[in-house]
Amino acid sequence: IRAKEGNLINPALRRRGNAGANGRSYQDSHLGAAECPRGLARKLHSRPAIATKPTQCRKMSLVLTRKLPIISVKTNMPRHTQSIDYKIRSRIFGNKRGWVFTPRHFQDLGSSAAIDAALRRLKASGTIRQLARGIYDYPSQHPVLGLLNPTADAVARAISNRDVTKLQPSGGYAANLLGLSEQVPMKVVFLTDGSTRKVVLGKQTIILKQTTPKNMATAGRTSGLVIQALRHLGSRHVDDSLIASLRQRLDPADKRQLLKDLQHAPARVAAVMRQIAAPEPR
Repeated sequence: IRAKEGNLINPALRRRGNAGANGRSYQDSHLGAAECPRGLARKLHSRPAIATKPTQCRKMSLVLTRKLPIISVKTNMPRHTQSIDYKIRSRIFGNKRGWVFTPRHFQDLGSSAAIDAALRRLKASGTIRQLARGIYDYPSQHPVLGLLNPTADAVARAISNRDVTKLQPSGGYAANLLGLSEQVPMKVVFLTDGSTRKVVLGKQTIILKQTTPKNMATAGRTSGLVIQALRHLGSRHVDDSLIASLRQRLDPADKRQLLKDLQHAPARVAAVMRQIAAPEPR
């Protein structure tokens, strides 16, 4: 009916050899588009039941055969939702090897119970590695050494993200980051405004040590690294060569920040910071 723009002249809609209620043959009973509105045609087409009596329209009889029409309906089937395992695995792979994370990194993907269960399955399959309670990594692989331990900075950042705290490298690690020491300490210390905790990775120990707000005032800035490194080295190890090294290493913006952060440094450290930020003699 729809294909013929409402025209009901169709052999499938006629019953041959029987007479209608008015004595006329159903073989000749039909309706054209001009005699039957398209609204009625659509209504007749959409009804699954078969009329047992002719339908009257302008004194014309119409009957439908008892053969039910087969209607093909295309529906948009809902897409299968991605499993939480797939979503977590995709995020891990997207951050590449060496990424350290906690369950908090996936809190937007599902409930805590579902995330924990997914991480347990990924750990059992060998996809990820558990470093400590609530801390995982997607381990880097070396062709000779095999699986490598993550960096102390990566582990500390993961904990900081989980606990929503600030971090400030301290001691020998701060000196190493500034290039003042080539030795990476076996005990890496980060100052934090959160709780004190310790993570042991093989032979290396990472310590997050709670400290005062004054020590955390310069966290995340180069001036904070300078303050902590100079405090660690002490006056005996601070000489002209060290000052010259820092002066060459820091850019003009870092030097300006040193002068702004003098109030957060001890007096002896502040004196060295002034020398580092001072213009070089011509």
